[in-house]
Amino acid sequence: MWFNFSDLDRTFAAFDALQREINGQPRRRSFQARPRVVAQDDGDAWTVSAELPGIPADAVELTLTGQVLRISARRPNRIEDEKVVHRTERNGFELVRSLTLPHKVDGEKVTARARNGIFTVHLPKAADARPRNITVQAA
Repeated sequence: MWFNFSDLDRTFAAFDALQREINGQPRRRSFQARPRVVAQDDGDAWTVSAELPGIPADAVELTLTGQVLRISARRPNRIEDEKVVHRTERNGFELVRSLTLPHKVDGEKVTARARNGIFTVHLPKAADARPRNITVQAA
């Protein structure tokens, strides 16, 4: 059986139009997303990178509690109340991601930067969690 996706698109467009007609306003949705992250052990520090495209650096909140790094951000809906919207595919959202690191972190030396939608957090390990080289003496 052949299935034409344009038929499905037209069906959903009709449902969207019906929803707007019934409510008398555009449908506004908000959902919670989870950013994609990479956490890597650099030996004496952890580096955590999160993809947050289109979110300004001042809209991101980073919190370190013990060994848990929490990344959160929020983008509100950008639809003005007096406007009539026929279609929107950029809805507001909230995102929250928590990562538990396997080692203690020196919270005083944590740094973060944002570049091209990638937020990178550098988390130096606490002195007692860093790897140590042990020399072996011959007997």
